[in-house]
Amino acid sequence: MKIKWNLFLSLILAVTLTAPIVAPSSIAHASIGANVYDTTNLGYNQSIIARSLQGIVNKTSTSANRLFIDTNLWNYQQTATKWMDYYTNTKGYSFNRLNSLDDVLKKYQSNIPGLAIYDFRTDAARWIAETYSGIHNALPVSADMVDTALQDNFTTFGGWSVGGDPGGSASSNGDLLNISSAASGKYALIYRTVTVDVDSYPYLQLKVNGLTGSGANWFIAVNQNGVTTRIPASSTEVGVSTIDLRQKTGFSGNVTFQLQIGVQGGAGKSVSLDWMHIGKYGFADNFYTLNGWTVGSPNGGHSLTTNGENATLSTGPSSGYALMRRSLTFNADEYSYIDVKATAATGNWHVVLRDVAQNIDYPLYPSSLTGEFLFQIGANTQGRRGGQTFELQIVANGGVNSSVTLDWVRVGRHPFEEGNFINSFAVSKDLRTHNWTNDTTAYNWAIANLLPLTDKKSAYHVGDEEYASNTGQYQASSLDIAVQSGAFSFRLPPTMSEVDKMTLFNNILNHLSAPAAIYGGWQGAFENDPSGAPSGEEKFITAIAQNGHYAVLSPGSNGSFHSTVPAGPVSFNQSRTIGTSPIDSDKYYVAFMTAEGDTFASATDFVTGQWMDPGRGTVPINWQWNPMFQTRFPAMAEYYRNSATANDYFYSAIPVGYTFLTEMSGANLTKFTNFSKTALDQANIAVADKWDTHWNLGVAESFTTGTNLSAIFEGTMPGAVDSVDGNSFAQVRTLGNGAPFVTPVFHLQYPTKNADGSPLTVQGLTDMIRTEANKHKKPFFLKVFLNTYKFGNSTFDEHLPTAIKQVADNLGTTDYKVVKLDEFVGAFKSGINFQDDFVYKSRLWGVGPSGASLTVANGKATLSSGANTFGLMYQPVKVDVAKHKYISISVPRIDSGANWTVNIFDGTTTWRLPNGGSTSTGTFNFDIQAATGWTTGVKSFDIQVAVNGSGKSVDVDWLRIGSIQN
Repeated sequence: MKIKWNLFLSLILAVTLTAPIVAPSSIAHASIGANVYDTTNLGYNQSIIARSLQGIVNKTSTSANRLFIDTNLWNYQQTATKWMDYYTNTKGYSFNRLNSLDDVLKKYQSNIPGLAIYDFRTDAARWIAETYSGIHNALPVSADMVDTALQDNFTTFGGWSVGGDPGGSASSNGDLLNISSAASGKYALIYRTVTVDVDSYPYLQLKVNGLTGSGANWFIAVNQNGVTTRIPASSTEVGVSTIDLRQKTGFSGNVTFQLQIGVQGGAGKSVSLDWMHIGKYGFADNFYTLNGWTVGSPNGGHSLTTNGENATLSTGPSSGYALMRRSLTFNADEYSYIDVKATAATGNWHVVLRDVAQNIDYPLYPSSLTGEFLFQIGANTQGRRGGQTFELQIVANGGVNSSVTLDWVRVGRHPFEEGNFINSFAVSKDLRTHNWTNDTTAYNWAIANLLPLTDKKSAYHVGDEEYASNTGQYQASSLDIAVQSGAFSFRLPPTMSEVDKMTLFNNILNHLSAPAAIYGGWQGAFENDPSGAPSGEEKFITAIAQNGHYAVLSPGSNGSFHSTVPAGPVSFNQSRTIGTSPIDSDKYYVAFMTAEGDTFASATDFVTGQWMDPGRGTVPINWQWNPMFQTRFPAMAEYYRNSATANDYFYSAIPVGYTFLTEMSGANLTKFTNFSKTALDQANIAVADKWDTHWNLGVAESFTTGTNLSAIFEGTMPGAVDSVDGNSFAQVRTLGNGAPFVTPVFHLQYPTKNADGSPLTVQGLTDMIRTEANKHKKPFFLKVFLNTYKFGNSTFDEHLPTAIKQVADNLGTTDYKVVKLDEFVGAFKSGINFQDDFVYKSRLWGVGPSGASLTVANGKATLSSGANTFGLMYQPVKVDVAKHKYISISVPRIDSGANWTVNIFDGTTTWRLPNGGSTSTGTFNFDIQAATGWTTGVKSFDIQVAVNGSGKSVDVDWLRIGSIQN
């Protein structure tokens, strides 16, 4: 007798919030019930079911019956616990834990109108089922999960009869079935006639919830042609038992028999049953034969034997190891665990999956132990997905005459074959009837039949980080948002050409009403250009931008839950309009800025846990935040607002979600600008960070004016045409509406390594900032743009605010001022309109006439006239001459016989400063008001530097327009 696969592990971590929690006074603390389910180790298709159900439930249920997923992301492993603690303490939530997928399905069966069944062999079918789920609330289910010969979850007593001694009874409470012997009887049973192809569906599984009465035991029997076989004859095991019908009965092929389940042991005994089914695994072997296995060792003497119940692999006297192997094909999305039970071992043994095509071995378990062991396939095989063929090896390597005895090996679901309550539901849509053989055909059908029915303000692309992940953490983690919104879900398939993928992508994007949110990720959507640009990321975001949309990159969990939690007013307590602050002309202003705030994942996991660092609040830090989250996830926004310190400042992500403004058409740019203004106003955010493919002054000015931003920072994609020698040109200037437009120094964008290539340290970042600052004239403004999770060392990965405080202390206060962006921008607006230190070459400078040249090297610009009588460098500026009336220039060298001037040219008149030119070197200041007669207003003109004389040159160290001199 074998009672198999009886394994269950539950781990609940209780961690207390360390960030300040403020309970909004406007929120009543009446208890609100909610359920929580841990998906961390689910197989891929099971994870899709759980997250899709979450979206359905949180769209259709009241707040007292919503579903929260317990899983963590990125580096931070306390995300779920802290959110549950926060909502418990501030919103009055009471979380009830559900322990299995069956429990979740039973809890929410009234929310599920039916199933959308797909064939996993076509990847697109999975996401089409997901889209159908968002439209019709049907649950997307792989065909493997409903492929059973018999399923009963005992929610009713239908289909069975009661037998045994007279007076026995059986009844269901809607969840469990209870079988009881009579007061005068010794046993009772239920029975039904079934017909099963036992070659296709060999495994009978039964979950026993409990036994009542001293001496009570349960049994299973099959009766065919009057012959009854007990399998097992009696058992007191509680939990899941698995029986191989072929082994225990000798059945083969299609057979009809009477199935019996009963309780025995005397009068008044009972057994409680949770579920039973007859089905299959991806693979299973109970070793009652050795068919399909081969065995070998280097020097012979090995053996592989079975007693009909167990297999024993022995090394023999000639070799220290032996192995048994067989070819194994299964769907790695659905059957994601290998389960092995060893009953005896002398020395070590282990399991190996060998990828024969790639010639790679994946060792799954080395041990000298006995017992039952689960191996998660994806976590040990580099995330292999879909239908896969491996060679399964079991190795005994304990030395000569060592052995391992095996009870079974199976490929199945986690942590055992659950009750598959899914079979209780009707089928709403069977997508298998379309017989799709490729992704293109499937998506063409979906675009014609489903896309018009989906949400026009959102779509969901499954990036590789959510598809090819090794664990249940990332697996389709934000699908619940797509289902809740009724969005079109898709994965640009690697089987398509780049051209066909872009066509499919644009067909989906064209359906949406600009601006719309594209959730998910870009990874894996498009290939990188062989030359390095454009990258797959640029292709993805460019297509989104050209259609007027924006991306909300997410792996991030529980969006559908966060969006439904009641919240008070959600604006941040910071000024929407930044005024001017007195500028300290003897300081380098440093603004530490965090990245990834455009992503939903960053917001939902407390900025990868950095928000929880005790050092937060000890130093000014500027946190990137997506202002559209204010209304999309208001309770989450409320948390950050209430837990922020006086040193925490929020600025907008790029600029609202991830998009490239320079790729938007006029109409789409106008729509996006208006959408952004509303979101920025609601969030009280005055500064945005613009991440783009090109440095475009006109687009920046149009967007900044339309949104009434106080400042915009430029971040150009690495490798884009506007960067020079790997560095973006570090200019600072003011737009016509008075907003500073600051371009970064690229090696202060996402620094993760020291100058010597080692992982970033506090001293390394300190040195990096000092080295850059020393290249520029004070005052200068440096933004240090720090990722929040990719440093490779615990100092920054886990304690970024503390590390920033240490860097700030190292910099000191004599030459540096670490500030929030309100002071950073305010001081800039007070003192500077335009500044170029000629550390990096700016492509905004024009040069003329033909033959003149401009070079930038060693921290200075050299302007040469060539064969001309003069040379000119120029670029347009817009200056409020009442605030910024001084032009300052440093000229360290000029050729003999030449002179230089700074010119103001408004299109008709040129004012040359000094009048007649200068042959001197040094630092010079000129008064715009005195030279031009302008006293008020924003004036547009070209700022020019000229060298006069044929074949002459002049060096310029720095050039500035502002309220300060020298």
